[in-house]
Amino acid sequence: MGASGGGMMRMVWETWAAMEVATTKLADKLWKAQESEEPLDGVLGFSQGAEMVHIIALLKHQLDPRFQGLVSPSFVISLSGAVNPTHFEPISGGGPPQDLSELYFGPGPREVALRCLFVGDFVSDGWYSSQRLTTTKDLYFDRTGYLVTTSSIQCPR
Repeated sequence: MGASGGGMMRMVWETWAAMEVATTKLADKLWKAQESEEPLDGVLGFSQGAEMVHIIALLKHQLDPRFQGLVSPSFVISLSGAVNPTHFEPISGGGPPQDLSELYFGPGPREVALRCLFVGDFVSDGWYSSQRLTTTKDLYFDRTGYLVTTSSIQCPR
């Protein structure tokens, strides 16, 4: 691997590590809310926050120890965000996925049981491709997806 490739892997590793810290902090907050007998009904995220929403759902689905036993959240809301392959820890652990060409490692379509309201511009989002948004939305068994364009909002299943 050349110098530029090594620098890219370091950046990916550091980004992944920062997201793991943030994920652990978020799990701690959810546990504290649950233990105080005031669990959160849901979690809302926009852009990178929406990536965190999907991380919660995927890790909860994968029975990650940080999320096992949590009754909350019972739903998530994703505003303009999708699964980011550099932020999702594969079930085997050990760092970020080595093959970043894959969209995600984990469940297939309609396998994630956590309810999700998914809002995104599937047509002209400047960051996420239509394919990534659709594939992320389709992970959820119980979902509502709103396709937001500059002129209308559509609600397909």
